Amino acid sequence: MTPSRSILLASILTIAVSTGCDIGDGGANDGQQQPGNGDDGVSLRSGDIAVAPHGTSFLARVGHDLIHGDVDGSWRRLDSLEDPERLVFSPERDVIYVITDEPNRLRAHDLARDEQLWSAHVPGGEDYIWDWDDLDVRPWLHVTADDRLLAVVTYDDVTLYDAQTGDTVGRWDAGEEIVDFDLDPSGDAAYVTLRETWGDEAPSTPFVTLELPTLEARTTYLPNCADETVMDRDGRYAFMAPTRCNQDPVSVIDLESGAFIRNLPGFGPVSLAAGGDVAVAFMNLDNLDESLFLEGDPMPEGDRQYHLMLIDTKTLEFETVELGDSLPRYAPTPDGKLLLIDANAWYDDERVRVFDLATGEIHSVLGPDIRLENFVMTSDSKYAYLVDDGAYELSIPERILSSMPLSIIPTNINLTKDDRWLLLQDDLGPVHVYDRNAGRVATVVGADRG
Repeated sequence: MTPSRSILLASILTIAVSTGCDIGDGGANDGQQQPGNGDDGVSLRSGDIAVAPHGTSFLARVGHDLIHGDVDGSWRRLDSLEDPERLVFSPERDVIYVITDEPNRLRAHDLARDEQLWSAHVPGGEDYIWDWDDLDVRPWLHVTADDRLLAVVTYDDVTLYDAQTGDTVGRWDAGEEIVDFDLDPSGDAAYVTLRETWGDEAPSTPFVTLELPTLEARTTYLPNCADETVMDRDGRYAFMAPTRCNQDPVSVIDLESGAFIRNLPGFGPVSLAAGGDVAVAFMNLDNLDESLFLEGDPMPEGDRQYHLMLIDTKTLEFETVELGDSLPRYAPTPDGKLLLIDANAWYDDERVRVFDLATGEIHSVLGPDIRLENFVMTSDSKYAYLVDDGAYELSIPERILSSMPLSIIPTNINLTKDDRWLLLQDDLGPVHVYDRNAGRVATVVGADRG
């Protein structure tokens, strides 16, 4: 890390401590990997493996190189994409868009022909910052669903590019740190959450709707600390909640008008379950603002500090379930019927558990005391695979966690779209392709051919 980046990181950490807010280690679990582009593009610098949305091909950073491989063991080095930082797949073409470090460039690369289509400078790309929560580095990268626009998000600005030509469409200066960025599914708008400010001992977070491609901005101010924002299935509401703040709301925003609706009691970040019909947050009884409860809202029952909060995304009604005394994290299964719950704290009652949304029951998991730091789930919601100082298989219906014998201790994991092939990597080393049907590593991709 260069001196300027170190100074910037120290400044951000100082702000976080002084305001009492933290993009923390509870709420929605962001350790899940899956095929496709992820929330902000695939962070190759952090070791994430980019798995194609269809088929069995993947891209991974091995050392300074970007390799394009397949589960059959074939692979090639993409020589024009050295030191890749972040990647997204084109939604419509066999093309990837990649930000590379030296120099700060955004490049479009045709995978079928193995050739560069265009290259563009990333303004402000030298202003990398580290996210102290998940050690992720900017810029972030987004592509619209129609493959029309690319958005590169740095510390405090957004640059739009024409995805077909690489031409710059526009640039928006936020003037503040960008905490979260999401594209509307239509591709006609983006939603930007900026860092909160404090006045009269209360936070205020700018929530900005950007019209695309004009970048015309409309701002709403939320009485809350800034954090990740999630949209419901219908695109009607957005929910934003921090893990820690001097106040404890889940802010609800009307996306059509951009208006602030209300603050619900609770913390986050929020995750969506039950096909998007349920927003999941949590309550902390040691920091509960009873003024946020309206007539008819249920108060949490029980003596444990943390309670799960289940919000109906259509009516905004909610219920609570008592959890425990350590800060919880939660990850919905793909079918939306269960939550995998754990916590960073190493308490016996806070290891991985399974919560049934239909019955409200919490079930313990037998096996090693492992956390959901980096994991995948199969599309049928029957299995999760975790890497945490080793590799582990969780049978979700049986609630049994067991160790997987491997020749490496993987730090990164992903899963192909067909659920058959696990991709495992130790730091930025070669990718081990694990066949779930055979129960063994089938091939290693990216090793030096000699």
